[in-house]
Amino acid sequence: MKIPDNLGSVGKKKFNQFVKLLEDNKSLHELDADSIALYCYTYEIYLEAVNELKTEGMLSETSNGYIQVSPYFTIINNSVKTLQALLKEFGL
Repeated sequence: MKIPDNLGSVGKKKFNQFVKLLEDNKSLHELDADSIALYCYTYEIYLEAVNELKTEGMLSETSNGYIQVSPYFTIINNSVKTLQALLKEFGL
């Protein structure tokens, strides 16, 4: 299965790991390519948001001076939901 060009290095590594896992379980289908790519792309977004959250912290200040939860926290939560849904799609 061809690795999508739009994935970064982390996503490409995850793509290979995911494909191998499905091959080992004899559950890999050519039609799964888009879902695997989406999983890997979302995984990259998740990791990037985690790194930003570590750098920026859990709270941020708005232009009006209000303290709010970091937007990266929302990105992480949404990514986790997407990743979990995709794992269920593969029975994992």
